[in-house]
Amino acid sequence: MRLGEPLASDIILSATDKHGNKTGKLPNHVLPEFHVSSDGMKEREVQLGFTADGNIVIKNIQFEEGPLGHREVSIKWKDLICYQRPEVIAGPPAKLKILKFDHSEPLSVFNDTQMPFPLTVQLCDKLENPSDEPNVKVVLNTDRGIKLTPAPAQQKTDSKGQATFGQPTVSATKGMYGIRIKALLERTALDAPTISVRVEPDPSKAVNLNVTFDSNAPCVVGELLPTVSAHVVGEDEAVMKAASAKDIVLKIWHSKDGPISDKPPARATTLCPSKRKLTDKEGEFYFRDLKVPDMSGGYCMVVQFGSAAAATLSSKPITFTAKAGLPVKFEPETMPATPTVSNTQRTNSRTLVKTLKLQLKDKFDNLTGENLKEKVVVKVTTPSEGIDEIPALTGNVYSLEVPLVKGVATVQNLLIQENTAGKDGQEYLLNFHTQIPPNSSPHPIPVFTLAFLFYNDVRKQQQMAQLTKERDHLFETIRTYRLLFETTRQLINEMQVSVHEASLQEQKLRGELRKQNIPASSLASPSAVTTLIDEMSKKRDQIAITPRRQCLLHPGPRGDSGILGKVAHLAQVVDDDVARVLSWHMASDMDCVVTLTTEKAKQVYRDSNGQQQVLPLDSIFRRSLPEWNRALPHIRGQGSYNPSGNPVYARDMLMFPTEAENCKLVFGMLLGDTLILDDLDCANKYRQQVVKHTHCPTILTRGGDRIRSNGKFGGLQNKAPPLERMRGAVFAAPLPLTFHSLTTQIEQLQAFKQAVIKHTQAKEELSLQLQHGQTQEMKIKHRECREAETQLRMIEERLGMTPTQYNMPPSPATMLLTEINTPPTRTATSRRSSARAAAAATASPTLSTPVVNGSSNASGNTTSPRTRRGAAISPEEVRTSKRTRR
Repeated sequence: MRLGEPLASDIILSATDKHGNKTGKLPNHVLPEFHVSSDGMKEREVQLGFTADGNIVIKNIQFEEGPLGHREVSIKWKDLICYQRPEVIAGPPAKLKILKFDHSEPLSVFNDTQMPFPLTVQLCDKLENPSDEPNVKVVLNTDRGIKLTPAPAQQKTDSKGQATFGQPTVSATKGMYGIRIKALLERTALDAPTISVRVEPDPSKAVNLNVTFDSNAPCVVGELLPTVSAHVVGEDEAVMKAASAKDIVLKIWHSKDGPISDKPPARATTLCPSKRKLTDKEGEFYFRDLKVPDMSGGYCMVVQFGSAAAATLSSKPITFTAKAGLPVKFEPETMPATPTVSNTQRTNSRTLVKTLKLQLKDKFDNLTGENLKEKVVVKVTTPSEGIDEIPALTGNVYSLEVPLVKGVATVQNLLIQENTAGKDGQEYLLNFHTQIPPNSSPHPIPVFTLAFLFYNDVRKQQQMAQLTKERDHLFETIRTYRLLFETTRQLINEMQVSVHEASLQEQKLRGELRKQNIPASSLASPSAVTTLIDEMSKKRDQIAITPRRQCLLHPGPRGDSGILGKVAHLAQVVDDDVARVLSWHMASDMDCVVTLTTEKAKQVYRDSNGQQQVLPLDSIFRRSLPEWNRALPHIRGQGSYNPSGNPVYARDMLMFPTEAENCKLVFGMLLGDTLILDDLDCANKYRQQVVKHTHCPTILTRGGDRIRSNGKFGGLQNKAPPLERMRGAVFAAPLPLTFHSLTTQIEQLQAFKQAVIKHTQAKEELSLQLQHGQTQEMKIKHRECREAETQLRMIEERLGMTPTQYNMPPSPATMLLTEINTPPTRTATSRRSSARAAAAATASPTLSTPVVNGSSNASGNTTSPRTRRGAAISPEEVRTSKRTRR
């Protein structure tokens, strides 16, 4: 029978004698003498009557309260009594209950996270007994602005009268929302209590990157770039202090490599944050001491954040212009051939320069001098003294001026005077001297000199002009070769530096691990290190999952930068006895929410309908707070007293995982100078000594006793209950020191493993490069370069020109032996010279190699390590090396 409904069938009674014979129909007046009773039964509703054959019938038996299950119904008439035991089941569905949900406070969830428990409802009768009514339709509705994924579909109750919507993912902006579930029972709707959901911003979910950069600061190539600072912003609009430096990088690229965008191109340079300083703000990352790239022009940079737990975020693009430095050289745009002229009437034979564009450049070969509007003096001179015949320029002058506009001077149609004087076959110099203000350059700009040959005989001039072309071609070929050899030499030097630095780093980390008693056998190879890391990781994970004391209080409102949290969650205590007595002593404060401001405290108070106690930090009178490192009372009063019981301040037993300074304010106010001693006897003796000289604060004992500051102790009010009776309102235990020690060792082992791999790869690369330098191909290149230099000497002798001053390149074996025996040193590099080195390296020059423009001082060119590597190895090896070195 259902609770609240009458028994479907009637109870039939018959009276018999002691032998079991029916006595026949009883008279009507005996019906009131029958008494039907049972716990929770509606006795007044019971109806008695007679059947057609004279038996007594009992109708309308129903129960309105009491437990479910078998009930005992007693039927009594005079001295006779009999019993019936009907089974009472739940009544008809009258309520809808949500299982495993506490409606006393809102459910706090983060955006885009699953519900903490399945949304399961149970049909119940009016007394909230579970009803097993099956196939009842159940629907779920939500407020606007909140979305559940997957979208909840209509459900039907099962054989237990339950229906579940699973654990959907909640998506919504910050705020309070309602989830309503109702059961449709025929024409009646049963509503479950509304689930109040507070969607809070997730402080651990990165949503934005803020970057600070002084865009007004001057950026000059080669100088320091203004510091770039960045921080990750969580959903709570606060700085993510837990963000890791390994997950944040700075990408920078030239405007030629890609457009201004928050998506850097593949050629962008990647930089990591600088090491933290003590003065750095927590959660802020700094990119310091970065040099402005060597190439002038517009640049774009973005900061990116990405880890396994969060999607990659990019900051807004930041642009800056790298300005060229002060001019230090004056060079032609394209190196002209050596002119050969004659003083005839033919214009072509007298042309020194048809078109020559000269440019001011900084030390990185960037065009500079855009603000200069000066002049360039062109003058004809002799290479040595004693030559009195000097050819004159057109107009019978020996010098002329050319305007210098925006750092560029263009010389056009420069001819010698017809029938001018000059020594046949003599080499003369055409000097281009810039006249700019002294403060426009750090030192005088070298004069650009163009040598030319003068002949009185036109035919001889033509022959010598052909030799001059051959001479220029050989000169450029030799420059290309020497640039290749210099690139190879610098690459080997750079690799030796890398090997040396990798070795030092490996030895440093190995020494640190040995100090931690890591066996040497475990550091013998990367595989051995990996095995040890796996073992330590298993130990650490086992420690992490080992049950320990936890605070089971609801964390309260989270994810807001103005809320620190509940007092119980702000501190941790190692010792179980201390945690027990401290948690009990502060029982009235454990559930209090600490906020930074009174306004935030009011907001929490309003959201909880006045049920949540709050503590704003800006309302604390800080002058009354005790000094955190203050001496114990017995030391201040009488330094010679040596108490027993190991007295300490209770606040010294607390550990603060975060917000240590603010937590000290909270517990300094709540605990004051409360002391902890071992037992009650020691505490009483200690108090007797202290009160002789000063006030004695409240004393707690590790055994759970309390002596109040007024001296009262004893009774249940001053005795802490066992931990299990505190219902989780206790301070949690921190992770053991072993966990942190293992974490540190694992990080150092991983760094050591990477150092070993890097050292091995660096040695392999150096070995391959040394082997490549001794190949037959490189020996042939050296031989061809020597032959070209010999031919150049011979042609210069025939032309009567001053021999080019540079040393002959050494043999490959000599060069490599010198590199091996020379201590490794870093060399300054230039992006522009790196580009020239790459061009020379990929040319694989022979005697017919096209010329390479640039200065004649090939030995002065330096290249970056990456470009130099390409100079001596194949393209495939270059790509492999780049991936490896990164």
